[in-house]
Amino acid sequence: MNAGAQRALAARPQIDAIWFLHADSLPPQGWKELIAEAFADPKAVGGAFDFQWNYAGVWWLPLVFLFVVENINRVRFRMTKSFFGDQGIFVRPSTFEAVGGFPDVTLMEDVVFCRRLRRHGRLLLVRRRMRTSPRRFLRHGVLRQGLLDLGLLLAERAGIHPERIYAWYNREKA
Repeated sequence: MNAGAQRALAARPQIDAIWFLHADSLPPQGWKELIAEAFADPKAVGGAFDFQWNYAGVWWLPLVFLFVVENINRVRFRMTKSFFGDQGIFVRPSTFEAVGGFPDVTLMEDVVFCRRLRRHGRLLLVRRRMRTSPRRFLRHGVLRQGLLDLGLLLAERAGIHPERIYAWYNREKA
């Protein structure tokens, strides 16, 4: 993500925003204008979009569990202003550089990045939804993956280094 941001800044040094979009996420209509509106607030240093699973083709029982996870996440990021990468995190270039970009860790970099951004100003939640693929949840089991993700967040919040969390996470998947 840092390499991509540096390429974007080198190519267009006067850009107003750097936007990080996951390949399996679909932005809402008018995303460019929505980011510009968010940055009309001079205290805003960054933000992300609201979150929704792409429910296309999902059987009804996993759909119910996905809906629960989706809404738990909505409460979580509204309270903490810690966004996940699949929400399309955007940031002012000056703030991106001031925080040193994304941390050089293998897991939870988006959460750590948001914490750093909050020290520099407001993070905004754009209420339009970014739709993302639930395939990881469907592959590992929605409830199991949801609980695992909750455990990862709690471990990170408790101060456990992201590299240790990554090692634990990958041991769980094996």
